[in-house]
Amino acid sequence: VCSSDLTLAGNIRNYYITDEKVRQWYDDVNGMVSYLIGDYSKASLDLGYRYQRGAGIDLNLFTARAEYSVTIRRLYISAWVDLYKRTYIGDKLNFAGGTLQIARRF
Repeated sequence: VCSSDLTLAGNIRNYYITDEKVRQWYDDVNGMVSYLIGDYSKASLDLGYRYQRGAGIDLNLFTARAEYSVTIRRLYISAWVDLYKRTYIGDKLNFAGGTLQIARRF
């Protein structure tokens, strides 16, 4: 059995603060795709992007996660990689990491 899911969401907001005479922008987009491989394994990819610009805010953020999980009898194995890239008011942060999770359910 093969099955897949796809989710996309986005948001664009543009504010003008009349008291301060300041304009602020907030943009977001998120997406997820997953694919069921047979009855016992699944691959998925989550992506996100956020952009904020205005007085006191200056954010550019990208996040991603790729994951694969499989079930062997009562043993659940998942592995994923996370990526995180952020620029906030001139400060840059890049992160990449991975996790392996093995669980036995009784």
